[in-house]
Amino acid sequence: MRNKRFIKTIFLIVVFYALINVYYSFLSVLLYSEGVSIPSIGILLTVALVPAVALEVPMGNVIDRFGVRKTLVVSAIFTAIAAILIPLPSSVIPYANNIFYMMIVLVSFTIGYTMIFIVLYSRIADTLGENKVTMMGAIAAFKDLGYTLGPLIAGIMMSFMSINMTFLLTGVAFIILIPVAITLHD
Repeated sequence: MRNKRFIKTIFLIVVFYALINVYYSFLSVLLYSEGVSIPSIGILLTVALVPAVALEVPMGNVIDRFGVRKTLVVSAIFTAIAAILIPLPSSVIPYANNIFYMMIVLVSFTIGYTMIFIVLYSRIADTLGENKVTMMGAIAAFKDLGYTLGPLIAGIMMSFMSINMTFLLTGVAFIILIPVAITLHD
């Protein structure tokens, strides 16, 4: 637990899972509030995950080739841009309510956060020593902490501001991952 690599990885895990669970928890609500029908929301969320799931093995090869730091920085930027585009209304982006636009943005978002996920778990694999089971328990606890904090903080934020603004701020918060990622060693 005193290892700096481990602490940075834990920080990234908590922040990443807190941010990503805002999207998992409230994306359907956001899409519905933007006028997307419930069947279309189901299709959007399912189809958006297919490329991310299909590309997990090639993403691992990319990480092995280019390194953890570069991949995490690029994927955090990619994810932040997509996350910021998700809540923008049609008054800002003319095609924001278009199902095909939303599909492209959501696919981009899922690919970006899947790469972050793979990078974080590759770092975890590198930092595990002899106490692998104990360490995995600690890592799971921090991941769950992130999962819990994200919707809690977003729910509180939504009581003060719109759901779109909450999503926009959450998207911007993905940028927090970038300076930490820059300091990582491959």
